[in-house]
Amino acid sequence: MRMNEPIHIDLQSFFLEGLFDYIEVGQTKDWISNNFADPDSAFEDRHGCSIWNFGSLEFHFDHDVLFLIWCDNFDGLECEQLTFAKWIIGDGPLLTLPFVLQALNSACANYVVHHDRALGNAQLRIEKSRVVFHFEPLEDENGDGDPNTYQMIGFGLSHRDYDTFEKDRP
Repeated sequence: MRMNEPIHIDLQSFFLEGLFDYIEVGQTKDWISNNFADPDSAFEDRHGCSIWNFGSLEFHFDHDVLFLIWCDNFDGLECEQLTFAKWIIGDGPLLTLPFVLQALNSACANYVVHHDRALGNAQLRIEKSRVVFHFEPLEDENGDGDPNTYQMIGFGLSHRDYDTFEKDRP
């Protein structure tokens, strides 16, 4: 749907509460196309999967049902149809794991962090919203994979049926 004014998305509300305007994972492509902004671009494969792009923010569909809201390019968030209050994603410091933990603690958010030493990364899920932040190590001189140097590389919200945060843990 072509909007007269851009839709404003508050990423703090999305991260902490799971609120993304009126969009929820599990909604159909038809409902979203009739009630939300038109994507900047769209890709569809022959297996029933499609991706709508709003700047660098992505809506992933499986057989016309939204199963993932994802972003892994923070510089490209702005687009014609959406504006963002970026909270911690703004133009400030690198989004290191300690920086994000400090921001979440200041917001009194409950979260779980899983470190995967074998892969050298970490995932953080905010309990209330189920939004997951993905962290990977910055290139460092020692190559020791210090989690305090991990940088956020993406964030997303998955439908419960597609959520691997707990399923992939021993």
